[in-house]
Parts: sequence; structure tokens; C-alpha cells
Amino acid sequence: MIDALTGGLVGLAVAALIPANPVTVAQRQLKVLTNTLGGALRDLAGALDEKDSVKAAGVLAELRTSQTTIDDYKTALLTGSEIAKIAPIRWRAKDELKRYQTAAGPVDYAIRNTRVLARRIMAALKADERIPDGVPDVLKHYADAVDCLKGELEKNKEPKLTREAVRDAARVLTARRLGGDGFSSKVVLAQIRSVAVDLLQATGLSRSESMEALPPLSPPADAKARAEESAPVRDREDPSERTHRP
Repeated sequence: MIDALTGGLVGLAVAALIPANPVTVAQRQLKVLTNTLGGALRDLAGALDEKDSVKAAGVLAELRTSQTTIDDYKTALLTGSEIAKIAPIRWRAKDELKRYQTAAGPVDYAIRNTRVLARRIMAALKADERIPDGVPDVLKHYADAVDCLKGELEKNKEPKLTREAVRDAARVLTARRLGGDGFSSKVVLAQIRSVAVDLLQATGLSRSESMEALPPLSPPADAKARAEESAPVRDREDPSERTHRP
């Protein structure tokens, strides 16, 4: 009995003197969050490939339960920040935690925007609206960028590869005609761009820097005019698109 009590007290003392590594806790929670986001993006790509509105509805239902995961990540960051302040052995974790703190809000927004995206993809599929063929590939590339973000943060690297991956995916989308048959398809395209902005912000860019880093939705006026002069009549108009947050 005495030995058990002594062992318990020693365990508590060790836990107090050597608290959990806040970076490890943040990594674990971010992994759950990025797996949720990356999986949702890939599943939405699959729903579009298969023209399956039920699959899109399943993604939406899953994302609606993600708030607990988001809250757990933010709580882990808050707790980790306090540990890094008061525990000398964890002081060096403060700088590494900053990258995870920077990513917290934007990843939250990315999940929220993906939730709106799932709802609109579901609506577009139900209404049999046309969505550009390149969209599924773009969503898969964004999912790869999410995985890249997780990996670069785990290695305590500036997420340069993630930024480039997001830009490359955005170029694929904007290089194509952004036409669609209805309201939902246009919102889908706008939400995809919003997710790109969120992912770029998760790498440490400001919102304005993130928007500037993406290719323009349409060419400059003079370039557009020249293109229209040589384009077939059926290809002369590009519907406009705007980004927004839910």
C-alpha cells in the first residue's frame, strides 16, 4: 500500500516537473484535424468523379461533427502555450508552437469553407449542374497540400512547399474556363478559391498576401480583349466569380 502511494506521488512529481511536450500534443491534434480536412477534400473529389450526391452528403454530415476536433486543437495550443511559459524544460517549444498557432484559425476556416463547398457540391449534383472537369483534380491537389502542411509543421519548417502546392492547384483551376450551369456550381468555384486562401494563410501569409499569391480569376482587360478577338464565338465569355467566407 505504502509502495503504491509512494509510486503515485513520484509519478505526480515527475509530471509536474516534466510536463508533456506541448509540440507533440499540438502535432497529434493537428494530425486529426488535417486528416479530417484532407479526407473531406478527397471524398468530395470522388463524389464529383462519380456524380454521387449521396457521397457528398456524407462528407457534409461528417464535417458538421468536426467542431469538437477544432476545439480540441485550440485547447491543446492554449494549454501548450501555458506549459511553454512556466516550465523551463519546455521554453524552447514556444517558437515551434507559433507555427501551429498561426495555422489554427485558417485551418478552422478551411474546414468551414469546405463544409459550404460540400453543401454546394451536393446541391449541384442533385440539380445535375455542370461543374468544370478539372475541379476533382484541384480538390485532390488541395488535399495533398494539407498533408504537406502537416509534414512541414512536424519538421518545424517554413511551409514553402505547401504554399507552392496550393498555388499550383489554383493555377490548374484558373487555367480552365470557370463556367457552370447554375448558382451552386458558381458557389463551388468560389468556395474552392476560399479554401486556397485559407490554406495559404495557414502557412503564415496574411489574407491580402494569400489572395495576391493566387493567379487572377480573369486575364487583364487588354489581354482578354486580344484573346476574345481570336477566340471562337462560343468561348468568348467567362462568367465572373467572387470569393467569400461563410
